[in-house]
Amino acid sequence: MQNKAIIIGNGLAALQAAIELADLGVKVSLISNQDSLGGNAKNLYKAFPTDDCFYCISSIKEKCGIRKCFYRAGIWEHPNIVVYLDSQISKIEGEIGNFKIALKQNPQYIDHNKCIQCGECERICPILMDIDDELGIRKRKAIYHRLQNIPYSYFIQREYCDSNCTKCEEICPINAINLNSSSENHNLTASIIIIASSYSEYNPSELKEYHYGEFPNVITQVQLARMLDPTGPTQGKLVRMTDLKPAKKILMLQCVGSRDDNTNKYCSEICCTFACKHAEIIKKERENQAQITIVYKDIRTDGFYEINYRNCRELGIDFLKGHISDIVEKDNTLQILVFDVILNRHIEFEVDLLILTCALVPSDLSKSIMNQFNIELKENGFPNTSFDLIESSRKGIFLCGSSIKPISIPESINLAKAAAFKAFQSLRSDS
Repeated sequence: MQNKAIIIGNGLAALQAAIELADLGVKVSLISNQDSLGGNAKNLYKAFPTDDCFYCISSIKEKCGIRKCFYRAGIWEHPNIVVYLDSQISKIEGEIGNFKIALKQNPQYIDHNKCIQCGECERICPILMDIDDELGIRKRKAIYHRLQNIPYSYFIQREYCDSNCTKCEEICPINAINLNSSSENHNLTASIIIIASSYSEYNPSELKEYHYGEFPNVITQVQLARMLDPTGPTQGKLVRMTDLKPAKKILMLQCVGSRDDNTNKYCSEICCTFACKHAEIIKKERENQAQITIVYKDIRTDGFYEINYRNCRELGIDFLKGHISDIVEKDNTLQILVFDVILNRHIEFEVDLLILTCALVPSDLSKSIMNQFNIELKENGFPNTSFDLIESSRKGIFLCGSSIKPISIPESINLAKAAAFKAFQSLRSDS
């Protein structure tokens, strides 16, 4: 057995598993399909139950005295971790003890070890683009910097650039930019593999009755999280998408694309708490007088997450058991007809924002990785796991985080630690 591990993913679970194994002396290759690390956490603002920022994980032993935000945890500097950003797996061979992976890494136009974040490249960049996490409100340069990223550096989306433009490369004072960089191929070997791929938010545009993508004031919980983030496109202000004026009447709809035979039959487990967390933030942190109504099938706040539901009730947030019958857009507001199951009648609402709390589903990338590794999937697209959740149907390949199921941050971190130690045990027992 080689003392090597490959971890596939870029979210908190992948980073936590990498830290655990690396601190135990295992050589870790961390493969990310994105140009930076952080996964979904980069867009979710605060994590329940503690309301810490989503970036908190354990630090490496060499930096144990610092705060545990992942961008300061030491992943990039750890001597036992090599990170392959913006990479795709092209071939997989072998079995436990001798896995072989062929990897293609897209061009790395910026040397992240050199970049000093001076901002000169962003200042001079002439390209402005619309991106999803800015909600269409704010544009971003083709070369950009974002707080709390790993690596802490500038990034460039070369596909948006004018191929003849070299302004950023010319102005960089330390020659950290190389616009002629090319892709690289890597051949990696390892004794064990941990898959920590992420989930996606179900796309509600498939459900035409909610007019998502048609009415601007219909958004999802992930988009709301981005709006509530002080570093987001509205600097944390709750606004209508149509005119950017304060949103004073909010309606949240639970179980969109979830617990439904026509979409996803399962409950996504954390969605009710997700909605309650955002409702609390709006009421408490923003000192907002917004009227908030949550329309639900059943409220399912597991265990101690019940406190989020209780807090919402005490803050005057209304809960209505029922479903939406009709939505009409009028001026900058939405006229929504809701059927109340308990009162057995329809109630009309006029709201500024309709927030859809959507199912959490396996990402296309996650399903692709599972298929590449010949891992059995259940009907819902998540992997078929052992009783302890972390062992896959293939020996030597372990799972953690939201590659397993929709999962909260504390549980995701715990399963990442469990997967790392199970993998380490496998290395020792078979050596």
